[in-house]
Amino acid sequence: MTPFNRQRFRKPRFLNQSGYKSIGYATTNNSIKETDAQFKNLKTQGCNLIFQEEVSLDSKRDLRPQLEAAIQMLKPEDELVLISLHHLGNNQITVTARINSLQAENKYIRTLDGLVNTRKLGESGENLIALLLALSRIGNTFSQNHTQNFSQHRTNTKGNLGGRPKTNQERAALVLRLRQEGFSYRSIRNQTGLALSTIRRIILEANHTKP
Repeated sequence: MTPFNRQRFRKPRFLNQSGYKSIGYATTNNSIKETDAQFKNLKTQGCNLIFQEEVSLDSKRDLRPQLEAAIQMLKPEDELVLISLHHLGNNQITVTARINSLQAENKYIRTLDGLVNTRKLGESGENLIALLLALSRIGNTFSQNHTQNFSQHRTNTKGNLGGRPKTNQERAALVLRLRQEGFSYRSIRNQTGLALSTIRRIILEANHTKP
C-alpha cells in the first residue's frame, strides 16, 4: 500500500488578489537616482500604474495635475500609494484636506514609510480626519493672526519689540559717580531706587568700555 504523503495546501494566486487597485504617485526633482528608487519601491508594493510629478517646493501655489489625475483614477476601495505623506502637498491643511476628501469617497492613502494607512481607520476614519482638518485650519488661523498682530505691534512701536528698557543715562551716571565715591551697592540702591542687578550691570558695562 502506497503511503499517504501530506502536501502543504497552496492557495491559488487568484485568492491572493486584494480586489482593489494600488495606484502609485511619485514626486521627483533633479535626482534621477531618487526617482528610480521611488518607482522601484512603488512597483514592489503592487503599483502597476504610477503617476510622476516634478514638484517645486518654492512655488506658493500647490499645483499637482498628475496627483489629481491619479486621484481621478481611483475607484471606491482603491488606494493611492506614496513614499511618505509629504508627497501629498506642501502644507498640513492641503494634505489633510486631500485625505479627508478621499476618505469620504471610500478611497484610501497608504505610505511606504509605514506611518499612514487610512484603510485601517475603519468607520471612524472620516470623522477623525475631518477633526484633524478643522484643527489644522484653526492652527493656520492662529498663526496668521499672530503674524498680523506682530506686524501691527512693530508698526505702532516703530520697531521697538519690547524687552527690558534701557536705564536713564543720568541715573547710570549717578550710579557710577556714587560708586567712585566709595558707596556700597546697597547704598547706591537706596539712593537711586535701582535694583542691585541693574546697578551691577551698569558698573560692569562701564568697566568693559574703559580703554
